[in-house]
Amino acid sequence: VWSLKGLFGWLRVSGRSGEDPSRPLRYPRYRARTTLPCFLVKDQLACVLRGSLEHDRFSDFAVLSVLSGTGLRPGDICSLDCANVDLEAQTVRGRVKGGWIKETVLSDSVTLILRRHLSEADGTGPLFRNTRGGRVSVAYIRKMVRCAGDRANLPSQLLSIHLRHTFGTHAAARHGRPLTQALLGHRRGDVTDVYTHLCPEHFLPLMNCHPYNDAEEITR
Repeated sequence: VWSLKGLFGWLRVSGRSGEDPSRPLRYPRYRARTTLPCFLVKDQLACVLRGSLEHDRFSDFAVLSVLSGTGLRPGDICSLDCANVDLEAQTVRGRVKGGWIKETVLSDSVTLILRRHLSEADGTGPLFRNTRGGRVSVAYIRKMVRCAGDRANLPSQLLSIHLRHTFGTHAAARHGRPLTQALLGHRRGDVTDVYTHLCPEHFLPLMNCHPYNDAEEITR
């Protein structure tokens, strides 16, 4: 079997081709993931949200709730307008990374939070505003997440700004890869595999097959 470079090399040596058209070609680069993303367990996430509800503006609490409850990226949330939310259908529709329009389903709790948030807002323009009344930015969300994590005494490496890893990991534990891929809007399944690898409780029932799984027999 001839490789492309080998074929044109043979043609050049044999005098059948004056130049190698494959010379400018380069092998594709592949960067393997060396670390898995960090995520918050349910108790840690609940602590972060509870602290935000007690200390921050309700709109900031709503931002954290949407971040952790939908898996949307910070940039996606910053671009949302009030008109993008459909409380009756429990969906939010907006432009996400890659430039395509994604319709995200909202849970009952996130829907209730957004209902109260919209009732306190003017109902037009940006869905989330900063303290000066302008549209929130990624930097604003970064600061918000960091402050919420500090109040919960959580290590900084656990607080991914978008909380997308937390949402994806919990979704994978409950629903498996196919549904998680749809919820996160991944085009390729191998990207979603990262989240399923973070769920030891998802595989624990499969691991209890050791022939000496009886603890009482082992300890006596």
